[in-house]
Amino acid sequence: MTTPPPEHDAVADAAWPRKGCTTPHTPWLLSRSTVRLSEVQPEYTTVMQSWNWDNKTADLYTVQIVQGGVLIPGESGAGPSHDQRTAAGDLCFTQLCGHGHKLATMWFRGSGHGNQIGVENDPEDGSVWIWTGSNAEAQEPGSGINAHSRSLARIRFTGNKVVTNAGITHYNPTGQMEHGVSVNVDPTPEAERLVVVHGENNEFTATLYDLAKARNNQWEPLHQLTYETGQPPPEGPSVMQGMASLGGYFYLQHGRPDGTMIWIARYSWTTGVMLQNTPMGLSGVEPHREPEGLAVQLPKFPDGPPVLWHGLATGPAGSRKAAFASMGKVCDCACT
Repeated sequence: MTTPPPEHDAVADAAWPRKGCTTPHTPWLLSRSTVRLSEVQPEYTTVMQSWNWDNKTADLYTVQIVQGGVLIPGESGAGPSHDQRTAAGDLCFTQLCGHGHKLATMWFRGSGHGNQIGVENDPEDGSVWIWTGSNAEAQEPGSGINAHSRSLARIRFTGNKVVTNAGITHYNPTGQMEHGVSVNVDPTPEAERLVVVHGENNEFTATLYDLAKARNNQWEPLHQLTYETGQPPPEGPSVMQGMASLGGYFYLQHGRPDGTMIWIARYSWTTGVMLQNTPMGLSGVEPHREPEGLAVQLPKFPDGPPVLWHGLATGPAGSRKAAFASMGKVCDCACT
């Protein structure tokens, strides 16, 4: 990655349209074209599973399986293989600045697969909290089955710390979720909410909760919708690869793991109806571009629109990096 001048925040600045946009939080106009692609290197060269923005600092956080053969703090002896880490659900969270430089790393043993994470910045002390899966159901190494989370956790991001399932709070808004769970923060100003998705066999339920109540383990659904991933021939099937929410809309990224096709769908929280399902055109990230994670970035200027970003794992096996792209057009106005 070409490092920009120190005064230029390449990833963060790419998200902001020029000052003067007066469009409110209307739905994004999803387009085949995406712009502002930047590539970064998280802690390891394993596939990035998901990511998100800290909307207060413009830092971003990635999550990936711990690399095989690597020891994390507190471990000794031979490092577990990649198959063992995947089967156990051992994850690594990397904090990066807008330039893509690594700032800190944290680990969570027994978390799950990291399908989607949420990032929350405490307005009182500026601490950063990661919403992620927890209480992973371990699998047999080499089985090809990933460990999957059965609960949610909200963990404070602390550099060089290792988190385990012991001693943290586990949340189970719908009872123990046996087939995996994903979570994201809806950063709608003055009305932050939490999105929880669970399901199996490409059939999922997405539920929207009040974030403040969720922190206190109070789970009162505001909206709920169900959906299926997959595309009819000739495009072939797809799998869920990330989700996000803002205001009255739920956004779903799904596609093929090889990146040959990527779609982003938009649903109404009120009606549960899918309003768009748009194939996304990408270039410049061959030979591998697996879709991984959706994130909402709030505007830098009060009168600017928010921006929807999607992440991709790029590069060949053993040399994975992460790339991020924003929608080509995000509002119904004349700004660019």
